[in-house]
Amino acid sequence: MRNKLILKIFFLTSILSVISINYLLSTDMVNVFTNKYSCMSYISWKKDEFTTEKNKNRNFGEARLTNESTYILWYIMKGKAYGRILFIIPFRVYYENFASLILKTRKNSDGTTEFRYVDIGFPGYLFRTIDFMGHEIHIRIASHSLEESLYTGRKILINWVDEYPEFSRVIKPEKRKALPFGFDVDDPDNFSFLMDENGLVIPDSVRTRINPQYLWTAKDEIPLAAYGALTEALKFFSRPFTPNGNIEDLKNLPEEWLDNGLDFTYDFNKIGRMLEQVIRDFVVFHQEKPFSVRYYLKEKENGIFKIRGEAFPNVEIWSGYHITSYIREVEWDEKNMDIIRESLRMELYSKKGRGGYGIMELKKIE
Repeated sequence: MRNKLILKIFFLTSILSVISINYLLSTDMVNVFTNKYSCMSYISWKKDEFTTEKNKNRNFGEARLTNESTYILWYIMKGKAYGRILFIIPFRVYYENFASLILKTRKNSDGTTEFRYVDIGFPGYLFRTIDFMGHEIHIRIASHSLEESLYTGRKILINWVDEYPEFSRVIKPEKRKALPFGFDVDDPDNFSFLMDENGLVIPDSVRTRINPQYLWTAKDEIPLAAYGALTEALKFFSRPFTPNGNIEDLKNLPEEWLDNGLDFTYDFNKIGRMLEQVIRDFVVFHQEKPFSVRYYLKEKENGIFKIRGEAFPNVEIWSGYHITSYIREVEWDEKNMDIIRESLRMELYSKKGRGGYGIMELKKIE
């Protein structure tokens, strides 16, 4: 019984709401994804790092695509819990996983749109407490240099200490560690995928070579799977958002429509095992039943369709944890026949209120 309870608590550090907001919706975090390339404005000390000119001048040869647009793809997963076991033993668990990418597009003759890597956005990271009682926290963070990884990681730690005193007050400064990662390749083949003419990601087209490498000597391999998890999570954007999965449906939309049969058993197991050893060893996700999402046209203005899908299924996915909320939003440009913005938010919670959420967004920024 005690071991099962410990595993449930540790599960919070691996919460798989793919992608899926208190911290995120702070002013600084919103700026990360609204100021074109200003991904570094999350922490305001480096707002000019990702300017339009910086990325336009990157020499990727064939990566300079014709009729191109620029997008940012990002996700965050976040979970936390604290309390006492048997009224005596304290526990504190914090988990945050983030990655973002800058992408360029081109239209292909077959009607698909190709998205290809230009750069990382804000450095990807895994940020979590290490021991059961929350006396140590590490951030594994990847950028293009050791110096930037250390600097950015330490700044995130400083911000986090102020943001979450209920955790940071028991962690001594020497137990707050930034672990630097870098990238062994940096070219347009790092990441790519295709979107079909109906605005849906083609799952089999998603490719990644982004594999952050730890930059200090270590006896054992230290992984950072943030980008791999983003790659898998992106496939959630392959589900139709129109009644028949055809973009022509927009010409005559009903008042509302359903997407039936959502079951995340396979996806949660795949992404969870990618992210955490404890899930590979001990956890098997199984969604108790599929659920449906209700879609409707939220707004139409100047040829821009804003579609929203929502569900509050409260279906169990693992040992008392339930998918409590699923919100998807799509903005489609009828004139240019492309996605302006697509987002997905999922929440997982237990009856005791422990759990977390995940958010993913693909957004046109130029």
